[in-house]
Parts: sequence; structure tokens; C-alpha cells
Amino acid sequence: MTKRRLLRWSLILVILAAFAVWLEPTRVGWGWLRGEAFYQGRPTSWWSRELGYWRLYPMYGWVRRTAYVDIYISRYQTLPISSVSESPPVLRDDVAIPVLKELLSDPSLRVRREAQTALNNLANRQTGQ
Repeated sequence: MTKRRLLRWSLILVILAAFAVWLEPTRVGWGWLRGEAFYQGRPTSWWSRELGYWRLYPMYGWVRRTAYVDIYISRYQTLPISSVSESPPVLRDDVAIPVLKELLSDPSLRVRREAQTALNNLANRQTGQ
């Protein structure tokens, strides 16, 4: 009876651990299991989702889209100045090149374009152009 109880509890713990990795919002466990590149402690899959929230507005700059920003845009047809910032750090740091290279095969065309543009900008900056 003891072996059966131990087996049952082991199986429950394995299922709970798998469920926790699946639901984890930072995707660190999932990225580690899949062998993804990391930048600032986050895997490529997290950066892919994060870049989906960012938009570049030519007149303003980079904005991380949230419900607040969307409501503000729909109401006033402009952007709240407090939401305008620099580009996401993954797009401007040399250390993020492995993540950017993996993002080139992302399902989202916009994420692939941003990754390619960032890689080109980083290469130009390294060569001094």
C-alpha cells in the first residue's frame, strides 16, 4: 500500500509541476525547456509577446499599447505623452542579438520586421555607419 500511495503522490506532483510551467507568465521555465535564447532573464517567447504590445508612431516614438492607451487614442485621436518612451530594450542592446536572431522566425510578421530592423541597426552601429 505504501508504494501505491507514493506512486500516486509522485504522479500528482509531476502533473502539478507541468501545469505550473505551462501557466507561468514569464515563460522562463517554458523557454528553458525549449532551449530558447534569453535576454534580461526572459526567453525569446516572452520577448515575442512583449514586442506584440509595442508600436512605433512616427510622430511620437515607441508606445507600449495598453487598454489605457487604446482608450486615450480612441477618445482624443492622439497619444498620451507619458506613454511615449524609447524602444523596447531588446531592440537596442548588443547582448540581445541571439534573441533577435530567434525572433526572425517568429510567426508574427511585425515581430520579424522589428527584429530584422534592430539587427540591421545594431550591425550599422558596430561598423560605425
